[in-house]
Amino acid sequence: MLDGMRQHAGSWIIKILFLIIILVFILAYGSGSLQQGGSGILAYVDDEPILVRDFERQYETDVRQLQEQIPNLTAEDMAKFDIKQAVLAKMINTMLLERQAKALGLGVTDAELAAFVRSNPAFWNDARTFDEQYYERAVRGQGMTPAAFEEATRRALVQRKIMEHVGRAAQVQETEARDLFRFSQERLVVDYLLLPWEDFKDGVTLGEEQIAAYYKDNMERFKRPATSGFNLLVLSPATLAARQDVDDAAVRAYYDAHPAEFQMPESVHARHILRELPKDASPADVDKARVEMLKLKARLAKGENFAALAEKHSDCPSSARGGDLGWFSREAMVAPFAQAAFSQEPGVVGDPVRTEFGWHLIKVEERREAGARSFEEAAPAIRRQLAEEKAADTLHDTLDMALGRLVAGDTLAQVAESLGLPLQPVPAVTKAVFAQRLGVDEASADMLYALAPGHAADVPVEIEDGSLLAEKTVDNPESVAALDEVRGAIEEALRREAGMKLAREKAVQVLAEVADGALPARYQSKVKTSEPFQRSGVVGELGMNPTLAEAAFAAEPGQWLPEPHAVANGYALVRVRERQVPDDAQWAAARDTMLAQIRQSRQQEMFQAFVMELRDKAEVKIVDQRVLQ
Repeated sequence: MLDGMRQHAGSWIIKILFLIIILVFILAYGSGSLQQGGSGILAYVDDEPILVRDFERQYETDVRQLQEQIPNLTAEDMAKFDIKQAVLAKMINTMLLERQAKALGLGVTDAELAAFVRSNPAFWNDARTFDEQYYERAVRGQGMTPAAFEEATRRALVQRKIMEHVGRAAQVQETEARDLFRFSQERLVVDYLLLPWEDFKDGVTLGEEQIAAYYKDNMERFKRPATSGFNLLVLSPATLAARQDVDDAAVRAYYDAHPAEFQMPESVHARHILRELPKDASPADVDKARVEMLKLKARLAKGENFAALAEKHSDCPSSARGGDLGWFSREAMVAPFAQAAFSQEPGVVGDPVRTEFGWHLIKVEERREAGARSFEEAAPAIRRQLAEEKAADTLHDTLDMALGRLVAGDTLAQVAESLGLPLQPVPAVTKAVFAQRLGVDEASADMLYALAPGHAADVPVEIEDGSLLAEKTVDNPESVAALDEVRGAIEEALRREAGMKLAREKAVQVLAEVADGALPARYQSKVKTSEPFQRSGVVGELGMNPTLAEAAFAAEPGQWLPEPHAVANGYALVRVRERQVPDDAQWAAARDTMLAQIRQSRQQEMFQAFVMELRDKAEVKIVDQRVLQ
């Protein structure tokens, strides 16, 4: 939850980079002839070429960004989803849209681009002003140069202008919006009788042949993937910084030359307890949660420990730290939370505060007024930064030296010792986990996993801000767990399977005994009533069950559904008790947002149709099909 409240710099960059992909991947396949040939040109769009090198550069960028979003994406996945064709289609669509932008007189000036970039908090320093160093560091951290980032951003902004231009005619009828709002916000309350499968498992007898057959038929489930372990020598500005000497005069000079960097905004150190609520929670749920928070506040007033209560009752991940949010500025939190935190005195627990995340109880621990950080406070960070900058200048030479010693026969441990750096052990993990944790591309991971134990790679692997050298320490081939190791899991699965079958038979029997809408008397005391739920919601202890929700919303109140429904822990008989329809006040509160959402969706549909029309009119000729294979 705290992640949602703070502003994360990296996410801004990802959003900008993916704007074009989001706009165009959904339009990836338009019409056009696909003919083959061969040259340094991949394709023509009418008479305009797409060069192979431009395609390869775009493909590498998009794949890298996709892998950051989907860390387990493999080469097989990319082949299955035809990523190369999608990237080409995106480039074609972008080319057509740029032509159309010129025809419509739509563009992005340098001033507009600069204003957009400068307004991005990802590139602000502690004084909340745009900082060139922050900007370049953040962009290069995403594997791009500032020039490439600005070009991608300019294209995204142009396409957004085209979408707005094309979608100007989008109209939404209020009756249509209200019908959709009613459909989406309607809730049901149901009565249900749950017949747990565990009530029937004791009567299940398992034979050795049955267990062996299950093991044989489900061998894939018991496979252990191949894993490998490594020792790593990481060469980066951060790891090499300790080798650099930075004198006090340089630190002082930096401090004096960059006063804006050390201006600290007003900030507080606070804890909170969160009772999470969805944005569309019913008024009853909102009131109920507020009452729970008031009860916690009363317990705190009697002397209970805030951190202990946060650890037990808060829905925020910060509960593991007793609700501690650390130091933050006003701008780092959503407005209602910040307003409350900065208006409270240290040591005081305020009234519950409602935000888009739910209800909060806030306790301010300390307050720090705005002002400049002293030289003594800033010096360690400055020294570390200057050391890393000096290390960055030596990184290439250090890497060359390390590789030279490896080629000459030194072990990786000897190279590390000569540099005064520790080897970082990586326990045996799968290739996908290794690549995800270290940010290693698929080709590099393949190369490392092909090494024999005891051998080091003779080429470096690029990682963020540097390179690593690796030596494989262990190989564990793919294997299948022995039957005795998984016997307990097999027996549990077989008992559950048999128990579910018996639970269903019993549910059908009970349903057949329903008379005048009532269950047999011996079951009526076991009937429970759910909290209100939406069409895709959780049905009480029955859990998430779209099939059950769909059947319930199609039923009339008072009647038991004609079939029992499988749920996570058994079978359930369900009857609709009450249908709750949003009232006029709820519609009035949501009206503007609902109309805007539908209008935006319609604009996107119109934009898609517009792009497809451009594709239909264009002649697309593939010159080198091999590049796409």
